[in-house]
Amino acid sequence: MSLHTINTKNWSYDELHKLALKCGFIIFDGKKHIKVKTISDKFITIIPRSTKAKRGTVLGIVKALVDHGADIEYN
Repeated sequence: MSLHTINTKNWSYDELHKLALKCGFIIFDGKKHIKVKTISDKFITIIPRSTKAKRGTVLGIVKALVDHGADIEYN
């Protein structure tokens, strides 16, 4: 069983930000986007700062986190 299980239909960008932090990634806040990097400073993805998250965008962000070691189960 994964450490984090999410349903990508109902996720906001704020929740993705919190998830990235819980998974141990480093966050760099910008005005319009949040950059996500590994502890070794390798770029992973960008999380846009908007209120509504499109499912395809959420899937892409979560997949990038998983590809870099996050223990997330998603659908």
